[in-house]
Amino acid sequence: MTVLFVGSGRVPWKMGSYRGGVSVCPLRSRLGVLRMSNVETDALCLGLDRGEQKSWKHRGYRVAYEEAGMEGKQRNELPPLLLVHGFGASSRHWKKLIPALEKEYRVYAIDLLGFGLSEKDVAAFRSEDGNRIGLFKVWSDQIDDFIQSVVGEPCLLVANSVGCLAALEVACRFTSQVVGVFCMNPSMRALDVRKRSILQNIFAPLAMEALKVKPLGEFFFSQLQAPDILRQVLLSAYCDPSAVTDSLIEDFARPARDQGALDVFLEFITYDRGPIPEDYFEILPVPSMILWGEQDRLEPLRAGLHLEHFPSVHKFVVLPNVGHCPQDEAPHLVYPYLQEFIASVVRQPQVGRQQ
Repeated sequence: MTVLFVGSGRVPWKMGSYRGGVSVCPLRSRLGVLRMSNVETDALCLGLDRGEQKSWKHRGYRVAYEEAGMEGKQRNELPPLLLVHGFGASSRHWKKLIPALEKEYRVYAIDLLGFGLSEKDVAAFRSEDGNRIGLFKVWSDQIDDFIQSVVGEPCLLVANSVGCLAALEVACRFTSQVVGVFCMNPSMRALDVRKRSILQNIFAPLAMEALKVKPLGEFFFSQLQAPDILRQVLLSAYCDPSAVTDSLIEDFARPARDQGALDVFLEFITYDRGPIPEDYFEILPVPSMILWGEQDRLEPLRAGLHLEHFPSVHKFVVLPNVGHCPQDEAPHLVYPYLQEFIASVVRQPQVGRQQ
């Protein structure tokens, strides 16, 4: 497995050979530095809302999704791409990447239950007897059903943050529906009971119980919805402040005003059990690639760099001057690696570890 650090172009690399648009600078046997050549970004930054918005029902719950890309035989050798957003986001978080992808692939971007324009009913995360169902089980069931009912053939999953865990669970539970998983800054679930420090083990449960008190939970959620505070939250997720636009803020704020959004929010932030990324990568039966923004303050690189050692991770790429959401902040850096990964999956679709 290879770890790559991608240069921003601001660093004066002086060594390395030129190969097809990248300068490869070996540092040691498993580590290299790349500087991208000039990449045309117009297609990645224009025409941001060209996909078709649709809806579909999963177990009676409304699911919103976006579909883009041409149909036809010219696409039958390439897997459809299913884009899975992170916490609080929606299919709109892929609006800078879809215009480039739709030229070559069938593309679907789904809103997970509880987010975006999908239904926000906490009952979706409860069993018939009222017990809590794991979030990632609910979302993986939703994605598997979507692949079978809407897409109609196995997909390559492209995910960010918490969406990576949902995608990985689909790949582990419904292997026949997934040909590969492309992860960007996966959530490491630092507050899971298996990862908390001694102090976190004391204070995290207290905070979670406090938020379950309706007035406190409502107040906390309302504060997060305030534009100024939401802007600060997003600025902590992005390296480039100019990427945090009014449009981006509204993309996150609007769904949070829907009925039921508070209950789903509390369901998520009080969920401190269940799988962690290491559980998935240990048994992942399909190939994967990980991209990580080096300036991610929400999920620091140091917390996830060890994922490179899992055999199912075929490449781990570090993107400098990029934060938690590379697909929105640096789509021109993401696109070449996604193309590379898709090509490798098409050439050798069964290279992942078998269960």
